[in-house]
Amino acid sequence: MLQAEMPFGSWRESELETFAKIAKGRLTLPQSFSIETVDLITKLLEVDEASRLGSQGPDSIKSHSWFKGLDWKQIADGTFPVPDEVISRIDSYVENRAEDTVTPILSPSKDLADLNTAERLDDW
Repeated sequence: MLQAEMPFGSWRESELETFAKIAKGRLTLPQSFSIETVDLITKLLEVDEASRLGSQGPDSIKSHSWFKGLDWKQIADGTFPVPDEVISRIDSYVENRAEDTVTPILSPSKDLADLNTAERLDDW
């Protein structure tokens, strides 16, 4: 989600190779990621369940340094402010998608005779 790429590579290239990487815990992360980001991702994807971040409960994840300064109470009660960058990306996406998705909505005829015509059934 941070890089819009899968950490184990694309399953479309080689599904078995991707599964092997997952099972062995071999992942590739961009060098641009911060130390906290790499630490969080690798700990969340730990192969050994008992050692995986979160295996001791949600507080072990919430207290990770990547989430430093995040107000979990505000998130829970819905008062956490949405970052401006997120709002602008959503606005841009909606604006661009609105042009592509305009589809007229046609209501079917209320007259049963119209619904049973051959022309009407041809579309099925």
